[in-house]
Amino acid sequence: MSEPESPKPNRGFIESVRDISRNPEPERVGQRWGFGAFILVEAVFILSAVFITAVGKSLGADLENSTSLVLIGSLVPIVLAAGLAIGITYVRGNGPVKDLRLSMTKEDIATGLKIGLGGLVLTLLAAKLWASIVGEENATSAVGELFTDANLPLSAAITMFLYMSFIGPICEEIIFRGLLWGAVERQ
Repeated sequence: MSEPESPKPNRGFIESVRDISRNPEPERVGQRWGFGAFILVEAVFILSAVFITAVGKSLGADLENSTSLVLIGSLVPIVLAAGLAIGITYVRGNGPVKDLRLSMTKEDIATGLKIGLGGLVLTLLAAKLWASIVGEENATSAVGELFTDANLPLSAAITMFLYMSFIGPICEEIIFRGLLWGAVERQ
């Protein structure tokens, strides 16, 4: 009769990082994709963005006047690329949960929220400092410049918020931390 496992002690972030360096995760078996998969995903991302922009311009739309072109040109390429990355893990690997490590614990969520909140506070402080240095009228962002004087419908504003806050970052994590890092580990 074996002894029951004792519950894992509640460890902090630093202890968790030290544990990872001492006890790395076992190598993933069955993954048959590498840098070629990442290059394919990036090509789909870039080419779809170019294609959408070209089609939009041929129809008379431009980035300064077309909210639809900006939304479609922002959302579709990254979602296509992330979808392809997930598809590659099904075809040439063990699926996205194992290959891209798409699993979370309560501790992961708590740490992520703490880091996100800290990042938000630091970003707000840095923006305030930057605005005090260059002046309020010169302290702009790329997204702010893109939508200056644009009278966005509420649905477009909500879609852009969701894209910039959730969809884009999740897709980038799948592509870069999942697919690219998996390819690096395989080498």
